[in-house]
Amino acid sequence: MHCNDNARELLHAFVDGQLDSATHHQVEKHLAQCEECARERDALLALHELLQQKMPYHKAPVGLAERIKLAAETPPVLERPKVFRRRAMALAAAAVIFICLCRVYFEFHRAHPEIGTRQQIATIEHDIVALHQQGASQGPLVDLASSDPQTIQRFLAEKLSYKPVVPDLARDGFVLAGARVSHLDRKDVATLIYRHNQHVISFFLWPAGESNYRHERYRAEQSYQLAYWAAGGMHCWLVSDLDAQETKVFAGLLEKSLEPPVTQQPAQS
Repeated sequence: MHCNDNARELLHAFVDGQLDSATHHQVEKHLAQCEECARERDALLALHELLQQKMPYHKAPVGLAERIKLAAETPPVLERPKVFRRRAMALAAAAVIFICLCRVYFEFHRAHPEIGTRQQIATIEHDIVALHQQGASQGPLVDLASSDPQTIQRFLAEKLSYKPVVPDLARDGFVLAGARVSHLDRKDVATLIYRHNQHVISFFLWPAGESNYRHERYRAEQSYQLAYWAAGGMHCWLVSDLDAQETKVFAGLLEKSLEPPVTQQPAQS
């Protein structure tokens, strides 16, 4: 079992003891080999322990079962004021429990911020691969087909709240084929499409803002190569079926083209 075989999705059920014995054994074997999933399991166990420590526990009073049974057998005589008070008390109790859960949740994620970041990155990786597959196999591959960077830049500036740089790398064998607007990370982002021989490459870029992903630069996902970096205040992700070495070359060319130009200081006489 690998991480991309839904091992992470099974961690909650694994910690809660809800898996069948065969699946439980597979996840347990995977955790012994995968440090990242093991850390996430430890974090979930810590959350369980924190919930047990922080949440109030009340033991049912003696005779409660008999009173419930007797009440169920006796036709109720409802008095509207009492019913209203009971409902109000039930809503108040539910509100208190909800506030306690929210406090525990935020305290836990404040102590373990890496969990939310890993989940967000995993979602982005899944989404960019899905968008790339959909565009390459089902279409539309681009909203605007053009090899002119300025034409594409004007098109994206009209569709988005930012004006992305559109690198022209045709001299290096990576031909600009067009662009489209994709919905990613809960926002509309610029997507540039390049072709290299028979390969299609999707390049996603959007303003970084205050977010800062701690993520390895290169990795393989399914049968695709992924690359991530931050440059010029932008998050940059690319996905393609290039081999690993070609992916690194293309990512390097893109990163270099996105760097702000260095201004030469005039020589002092």
